[in-house]
Amino acid sequence: MAIMIDHLEILCIGGNGGRGSVSFATEKFKPKAPPDGGDGGNGGNVVLKSTSLVQTFKDLANKRQFTGGSGGNGSHRNQHGKTGEDEIIMVPFGTQVQVFRESGIVYYDLISEGQEVTVAYGGRGGRGNAAFKNSRNRSPKHFEEGEPGLAHKVVLDLKIFADIGFLGLPNSGKSTLLNALTSSHSKIASYPFTTLEPQLGVMKLPHKNLIMADIPGIIEGASAGKGLGIRFLKHIERTKILIHLIDGTESSYRECYEKIRTELSVYSKTLLEKPEIVVITKDDLIKEVSSVNKSFLDELSQKGVKIFVISCLKQKGLDTLVSYIKRLEFINEEDEPPVKLFKEYTIRNLPRSSLLLMND
Repeated sequence: MAIMIDHLEILCIGGNGGRGSVSFATEKFKPKAPPDGGDGGNGGNVVLKSTSLVQTFKDLANKRQFTGGSGGNGSHRNQHGKTGEDEIIMVPFGTQVQVFRESGIVYYDLISEGQEVTVAYGGRGGRGNAAFKNSRNRSPKHFEEGEPGLAHKVVLDLKIFADIGFLGLPNSGKSTLLNALTSSHSKIASYPFTTLEPQLGVMKLPHKNLIMADIPGIIEGASAGKGLGIRFLKHIERTKILIHLIDGTESSYRECYEKIRTELSVYSKTLLEKPEIVVITKDDLIKEVSSVNKSFLDELSQKGVKIFVISCLKQKGLDTLVSYIKRLEFINEEDEPPVKLFKEYTIRNLPRSSLLLMND
């Protein structure tokens, strides 16, 4: 199974502007006809547009170069060339964009559905000879070629938007729980690394739909590249709460818990500050919880961590977990509409007037 493509470098080139025309009006009995050469059309832009209809950059990976349409040439009778068609690139919302311009790197963050940002502008169309007529030169034969479109390297990086993120060691039951709580159909099996890429599911509530993200299992040493590494942890940076799953048949809950927390701290200490729920899975297979494990769960509880024991197979404990999730504070908050079309920030020497600074 192929790993999801959530990071991609592409080349974006604006379309070339059209050439201006040299033409003179042909009027009877007027030997000195006025110039009427039209301007060339502007080249098309390359535009990124966010959508929920695509989940990764898979469809873009085989092309890697995107070019706007060329502007049409000007013509007689002051006819301007047609503007080149924009090249629209559909990307998942949650895509972070880096545009490498001569003046510096500009960053965009497409934070909701349908937002657009132009990453490469088309060239300006050249002027026709009609534009050069003046009192000294009534019959100019001068015209302009169209300008070439701008070319920029663009780096795309996807960070999924989800309300709740699932974490745990491989085979801890994350995909099973995701399937039980949502309409997702993640692959499940009794071996590690069944899930090789983040999976999303939607938990439908009366007044709101919750997005849940299942992150592939993390093992000790993931931050050093073992297993699937920690590259997918970026997809829970935007979650509001984490559900940490621990296989109830493990001999040491503490060891399982601390392995994950250690890898989180290496990736980003901000993740350690997120609200957390601990879920002990596979209760149907637990014969008896050891005193050591009970003591550890008591420690977590005293720290304010909410703990649930469930069995997806027996449907045990799921109603209690769902009931708690429904009562979470952020569930009843109304989503704020985005203030801006996109967030943009920059480094180095870009003009101050062209920026919308990040307000996080």
